[in-house]
Amino acid sequence: MMSTTEGRRILVVDDERVIADSLTAILCTQGYSAKAVYSAAGAMAAAHDLTPDTVISDVFMPEMNGIELASYFAENHPTCAVMLMSGDDSAPALLDAALRQARPLSRQNKPVTPTQILEWLSSLAPIN
Repeated sequence: MMSTTEGRRILVVDDERVIADSLTAILCTQGYSAKAVYSAAGAMAAAHDLTPDTVISDVFMPEMNGIELASYFAENHPTCAVMLMSGDDSAPALLDAALRQARPLSRQNKPVTPTQILEWLSSLAPIN
């Protein structure tokens, strides 16, 4: 039987490089195949090669926000789970609006701990 981490490809998207790189390093030490990118455009480009099972993205980024990115993944990679996180006080209202539009995503308010992210990832169905 495959473990929850084995084979799971994760794309971490945050315009704050230290956050993306740190979370990616933590995920890799836990057995995930994780890649950091620093923009929504970078995530869309990386998705062609990586074909992620999961995307963990910041909400507020230049050019395209995380909610728009989640919509892209829902349309182009419908089996990909998406978690959006933000430390901005206005993010919960935006995320609630996205959820009302039936976009499949999870949300976390920053600061989010690695333990919280790992617990969320472990709750996802194993990759077949």
